[in-house]
Amino acid sequence: MRKIYKIINNFLLTFKEGGIRRVIQLFVRYLDNILGGCGLKIEVAYKLHHFLSRISYKFYSNTLIDIKVNFDKFIKEEYVVLDLNLPKNFLDDLLKKCEHELQNEENTSKIANKKNKPFNGLLNSGVPPEYYSKQVCWLNNPSLSVPELLTLFNNKLIDDVLKSLFRSNYIIENIAMYKTLNSNKKETFNLNSSFHIDSNPSTSLKMMIYLCDVDNNNGPLLIKEKSTGKIIPIIGKSGTSIIFKSHSLYHAAKNTSTGSRYAVFFTIVPSFRPWKNQVTCDGWLNIPYRINPFFWLGK
Repeated sequence: MRKIYKIINNFLLTFKEGGIRRVIQLFVRYLDNILGGCGLKIEVAYKLHHFLSRISYKFYSNTLIDIKVNFDKFIKEEYVVLDLNLPKNFLDDLLKKCEHELQNEENTSKIANKKNKPFNGLLNSGVPPEYYSKQVCWLNNPSLSVPELLTLFNNKLIDDVLKSLFRSNYIIENIAMYKTLNSNKKETFNLNSSFHIDSNPSTSLKMMIYLCDVDNNNGPLLIKEKSTGKIIPIIGKSGTSIIFKSHSLYHAAKNTSTGSRYAVFFTIVPSFRPWKNQVTCDGWLNIPYRINPFFWLGK
């Protein structure tokens, strides 16, 4: 009964905040969690959408991008690490703005809502949101609260790599900005430290950009390589970017031991048209992708 009460409460809160459209999408996500993955109909729709996007790009684009990235390794291991060479002062300012928003009571009250606000679409999770908020903090509607995050995509290397991987245009489906916490410089557990895959469509990619220097002590992304099963920690300076297939590549966030980690995550999908500073599902913790990629169900 308690679990049923939580589900009903999730629907009521979602309706209050987002209306009937988000309630419908939350219901679909619950079904997806029961069935596994993102659901057969959604997967087929995204595959068809990607196929048509590639045909459109081939006909209307002058040339495909040719850049120096080891795509053979990406095909084999399903991830690639990029050094974006972003200006340090830009990254420092971006981190300060994110920190300010994380500390803003108006945002954090929405994050750690003690009314069991839906989070991550986890139907069977027994962990209450207020407990999760002691491990990880995230921004509410990050592209609105810190619009400068979108300027990370004003980067030719990112644009070239994504178009080369998709063989099409792309759009940002979802943004998440996380601070993985550390308590008193001791090992601090977080829910993402278990290896997992995401229930995103198989045509999507996830890009993670560190907003602070990351080493083995402040929660680097861990990748379990496909070919060997070896666990690889992705360490690097602020601005280090990892593009990977989160739906099939097992990954985790290592527990922090001496400090917190700041990072921003982009869920990216193929598109007929080029990206134009728009995000379809910004801040939708329950729904990080659209039900139907052929319709713009975002803002």
